[in-house]
Amino acid sequence: FSRLAVREAGRRHDARGLAEALELQSLLVTGPRALDLVDEAGTLWRSTANAVGIATNQTLRARAGNDTVQEQAARRRLRALGVRDDATRIAGPLQALGTADRARVSIRTLGAFAVLCEGEPVPASAWQSRKSRDALKILAGKRGRPLTRDALADHLWPDSDGSGNRLSVVLSTLRSVLDPRKEHPSDHFLVADRESVRLDNDHVEIDAVVFTQTATSALRALRSGERGRPGELGVVEELERAAAMYTGHYLEDDPYSDFTVEVRDELLTLSLEVKRELALALIARGEKQRAIPWLVGLIADDPYDEPSHHHLITTLHEARRHGEARRAYRAYAQRMKEIGTPADPVEQLLPSARTTP
Repeated sequence: FSRLAVREAGRRHDARGLAEALELQSLLVTGPRALDLVDEAGTLWRSTANAVGIATNQTLRARAGNDTVQEQAARRRLRALGVRDDATRIAGPLQALGTADRARVSIRTLGAFAVLCEGEPVPASAWQSRKSRDALKILAGKRGRPLTRDALADHLWPDSDGSGNRLSVVLSTLRSVLDPRKEHPSDHFLVADRESVRLDNDHVEIDAVVFTQTATSALRALRSGERGRPGELGVVEELERAAAMYTGHYLEDDPYSDFTVEVRDELLTLSLEVKRELALALIARGEKQRAIPWLVGLIADDPYDEPSHHHLITTLHEARRHGEARRAYRAYAQRMKEIGTPADPVEQLLPSARTTP
């Protein structure tokens, strides 16, 4: 029936119908042939500028390529478009795919710390002690990499000897928090042996991990000149998606804890790099109005980023937002004065300016 549908849609020059038929046919085969069919359908969806069709196609391609990060991202785009991809009576390829295998445990570290089990926040009463929360924060910062028991104990009880038993109690509490009904083996979420402890990224979703993967993938595609496969988002849109994932600085509710500083700096640096490249790419595409908020955000996170100040001033000027451009110049001059660096003259940044602000 799927082949008949493909032939009939092709005979009627029905791009949308042909794309749907190709996607359904892709679900009946495996391997490279399935990907070819999905990519062919993706080309058709892009030609029709159908946002729902494009996002559905991205979901199919991610599933065919066993890319859970991309599948979750595509499903988020569908939900943003109003499509209930988890509805029981949804039609088309999404019905055949079923719901995504989402991690039962999600840890939010960008902004305020939160832990969700099956989508519900873990109540404060479940933790029993602050040390249990701190241990999970420390392990989340390792992002799936192992941490020695001694190092974890030193973070939790600095300058204290003989903390082995206390650490065992904390780990037992964590297992109860992550799996209160004991539905999984003890090492399903939290893997521990006699030497080290780590979270299992296959079963625990950490937003910092998802952001890092998405950001590095988008930056790699930008620098390699990749345009993306048919049916996928362009590099600029991937950068925009990565930038939007950075919803706050790492563990903002623990700004002075020693275990947060290095990770916070690393993630902030990556976020600034993504926003900078995104703003420049939007400017290059002539989309100055879309670039301006990202430049403003860059300067908010790093007030002494002189190149971003320059780009914001000139972009506002070229967008004919002259008053804002002059205010942006005054802010730039003030920031440079604070660090003893001379600001470039306004005439150099805005050749048409006749007077300084």
